[in-house]
Amino acid sequence: MNVELENFIIKFQAEKNHHDKAAQLHSFVQSFFETSKEDVDLKQAMFLDLISKIPELFAILTRYENLTNNFNASAGLDERELNTSNLQGATLCLEVLLMCFNQSEYSEHLSLFSTTINVLHQSYTHCKDSEELYGNLLEDFTDQLANFLNKIQTVQRAMLSGMSYCITSELSDSQVRAIIATCNNLGNLCNLVMSLDKVIAVQLWRIFTKIISKYPERSQETVSMDPIISSLISQILEIVDEYRCKMESDELIEESEIKIFLYFTNLFMKLFHTFHNSLRKSFQPMLLFALKLSDFLLLSYSPEISDENSPWQLRAAVGNTAKSIVPLLFSNVTFLNEILELDKDTLPHLYLAHVLLKLSALGYMVSNKDFMKEKNSEDIFMKTVAVLNKNDLREDIKFTCIKIPSSMFQYLESGEQYNEELVPVYHHIYIQFAKYSKTISDIGFEKIEGHLLKLLVSSSDLMSVLISDIWIYRLRCSSVKYLHARVTSLLKSFLQFQSNLRYKYLLRRMLKFLPKDVLTGLLEEQNELKHLIQNPNKVTHRYGIPDLITLQKNKDDSQILNMVALSLNKFKRPAFENSQLITKACCLLELFSLLINVSPNSEIVKFGELASYLFKSDIYKVQIAVLTFLKAFKGKSFDENNIDFRNVVRVLASLFADTLKSRNCIVKYEAFRTYASLAQAPSLRKVCRQTVAIAPDLASDINSYFSKLPSNGFLTEKERMKNLQKLLQCQPDTTVTNDIQRLLPLKSI
Repeated sequence: MNVELENFIIKFQAEKNHHDKAAQLHSFVQSFFETSKEDVDLKQAMFLDLISKIPELFAILTRYENLTNNFNASAGLDERELNTSNLQGATLCLEVLLMCFNQSEYSEHLSLFSTTINVLHQSYTHCKDSEELYGNLLEDFTDQLANFLNKIQTVQRAMLSGMSYCITSELSDSQVRAIIATCNNLGNLCNLVMSLDKVIAVQLWRIFTKIISKYPERSQETVSMDPIISSLISQILEIVDEYRCKMESDELIEESEIKIFLYFTNLFMKLFHTFHNSLRKSFQPMLLFALKLSDFLLLSYSPEISDENSPWQLRAAVGNTAKSIVPLLFSNVTFLNEILELDKDTLPHLYLAHVLLKLSALGYMVSNKDFMKEKNSEDIFMKTVAVLNKNDLREDIKFTCIKIPSSMFQYLESGEQYNEELVPVYHHIYIQFAKYSKTISDIGFEKIEGHLLKLLVSSSDLMSVLISDIWIYRLRCSSVKYLHARVTSLLKSFLQFQSNLRYKYLLRRMLKFLPKDVLTGLLEEQNELKHLIQNPNKVTHRYGIPDLITLQKNKDDSQILNMVALSLNKFKRPAFENSQLITKACCLLELFSLLINVSPNSEIVKFGELASYLFKSDIYKVQIAVLTFLKAFKGKSFDENNIDFRNVVRVLASLFADTLKSRNCIVKYEAFRTYASLAQAPSLRKVCRQTVAIAPDLASDINSYFSKLPSNGFLTEKERMKNLQKLLQCQPDTTVTNDIQRLLPLKSI
């Protein structure tokens, strides 16, 4: 048989026609296995050398540009016949490999893996480029290409079966080296197939991961993972872009597609965990991957996307993936440094995702004390805050409108549940910055005080609120002595910033936390502080957002007014059928609730009209958003001499009357609670009185509610009665007033 093999090899090498070469090879190998069933040994050097020539022959048969150089018109073949002969020859080559797998022992398959992977790569490349290769003839070759693809997958299954056997067997050192040596080409094959059929690619990736998992140390020495990881990231990002387009075009993402996404992201985590110490050139792709994954997370929770297009399964998948992958990437110091140095202008369209990564980095560093020893905490803090300082109004709106899981940046122990409670991104920003600020020493925080003060007075309204909150949180973590020192230090800038309301309010908040004896001594030294603590406003809003009172027009007012006008135009329709529009309106009201104390009366009137219109929808979510809007007025001070104040009273009184008449018992109860709370605020009593004036039928209900309030509250019965009397005094309609007075009880309520 060896003589026959030698003769065939000589004949095979002399043959010039590649189609005949493929046919002769197939015929010889078939005869070889049929006549030598007992003597077949794939380890024979000559036979393996013959099989190793298949990729070269296969490349010529499957690449059109090579064919044109080897076949000319004298061959007598037109383009259709040429393509047919090519596919037939390539199919024969695949059948040769299949015979080798089927007719030999598993222990001998190891010598075929490298050749087979090479041929499979060329085969799938031919399928991928078939539109270019066949041009206008593609439709004529549909059936032949389908048969060709089936043959490819049959060979692939045979190869994977042989690999599975080798992995589960005890291999010699040379055999281990041989199977690991195939991993570079196998990884490239996996990424190629992934771009064609992700389900087929899963089968290849499983074998790949089994090999590197069984021989991790050898794999790190041999396998070049940077190109494989980079290609895998590109394929995952294609999946993300595909799902993103579906969500934005109102297409449903199937559960099977979500499983595919989870499989490949988990695959990435497994590969990164094994090879993170040997990666050198894939940090930029990983950075883009982390940014786009975070951006996809924000999109899936965005109010612009309906629940139907972003089901909870997808949200949970994306959330858990981001929560797992990002901390894993941070374990590589190089990647973490890349995130910390990332500037907003680098990828401006991914700015919100950039902020999420920064927050993740801060949370990761807080939970890894060893890493913090090598970093300058205050420098990192200031760089991150400086990025937020570049916010515009649209970005501020997204920070308050988009709500993501509250456990997003909590690095939980294994086994703990993923928390699906949704909170605004702003909440996460405050929490992560506040926690990180505790890692800065008192001396370090003192160094950045001047920079923070400049950011406080120059940033957007929402970000100035954030800086103020973080500042107060950090000071409360220190001693009274330190707080006293910081107040004294800030007073040095009093003359420079005394007209800035943000600065004055920060100073006022600091003074509130000083013990009475310390505050008294400070006031004796600094007379100019006395007016700051007279009638101080309470910090009533959630997340510690202060009441910044100002009557000056903000530079972003025109943008706000444009948004309000646009919203009003969209909502002036007979039915509330657009769920996305309703969600946006609720978010818009919530945002305005945050900024209500820095907004002029003219804006309040516009938002009040919008809230009044929305409340009539009878949608529970909308009505609760309107009540949140009303509650935000508790710390608001009005200038009654302002030209728009009368319109404010009219709009808010009408809105109050609507809420108190709600048909929903829960909404109605909350409305009465809000009304009773705001009635005690001096600046809102006129609004509450006007409410009763325009809806006198509410007087008995209001009286009944007040009568049920506990008598041992903050106000005495006499004070509460006095407030109610003032509340129900309405001029100039004395008839209404008299009717209401008759309804009041003679004694305390």
